[in-house]
Order: sequence, then C-alpha cells, then structure tokens
Amino acid sequence: MRQPDCQKSPSIRGRPFNHGNPGRPRGSRNRTTRLNNILSEDERNEIIETGIRLAKEGDAQFLKFFLERLIPKEPSVTLSLPSINDHQDVLDANNRIIRAVSAGEILPSTAAALTAMVANIDRTLSDAQLEDAIARDEDEIAQTRKEVNSL
Repeated sequence: MRQPDCQKSPSIRGRPFNHGNPGRPRGSRNRTTRLNNILSEDERNEIIETGIRLAKEGDAQFLKFFLERLIPKEPSVTLSLPSINDHQDVLDANNRIIRAVSAGEILPSTAAALTAMVANIDRTLSDAQLEDAIARDEDEIAQTRKEVNSL
C-alpha cells in the first residue's frame, strides 16, 4: 500500500508582518508603560494596596500575580570579588566563585553567570594588552625606519 506524500511546508523566514506593515513604530511605548506614566504615585499605591488586600482575602489570581512579581526568580548574590586588573585577578575571582558554590553560598547557575562576566572582563583585558603591544611594536618599527633612513 502506498503512503500519501507528506511534506512539511517550508518555514517562512524574515519579517513576521505582512508586506507593507512596518510593525511597531520606533519609540512607541507598551500599554504598561503608558499606564504607569498616567497614574500618580498615590493611584499606583492604592492599586497595589487593593491587590494586596484581595490577595490576603484569598483571591488566588491576585495571590499568584503578586508572588510571581514579588519573589525573585533567582536570589540576589552578595559575593565579594577582587577588582580585576590583570589575569591573576581573574584567577582569584574564579576561585572565589568556585569556593562560594562549594560552600552553598550561591547557585551553580549564578556561578555560571558570574564566571561568564569575569571571562568577558578577561577578554577585554587581553584585547587592551594586545592593542598596547601592537602600538609599542608600531612605535618601534617607526623608530627603526627613522634610524635606517637616516643612515
């Protein structure tokens, strides 16, 4: 028995809008931002107090809403890292991060974010050192050319 030809339609790539529709105008603000700009501080506080009161009275939707926004998804981190000025400081910072994970002070996911940040700083330091070395070499070459041309 022959099976029917089943082919997936090719996925469409590119702009998600119809031709001629430029999408959202630059600088336009979303509804929450516009609403926040319209409300006074007292009105915002009143809305928050009403939401808290409803959550305390057992409104499950408001309780979920507030818990999702009030409890951070990741805990904040207090970890003292050295000022990073050279590659030895990078090693010291990574060692402190590893010790903090081992001691249970920070989550491994937080450590991954911190080590990525330290790695970016290390790459920036390396780039700056390379630029300095290139500038020194170019100065040396220019000086050598002057000496050769003066002979």
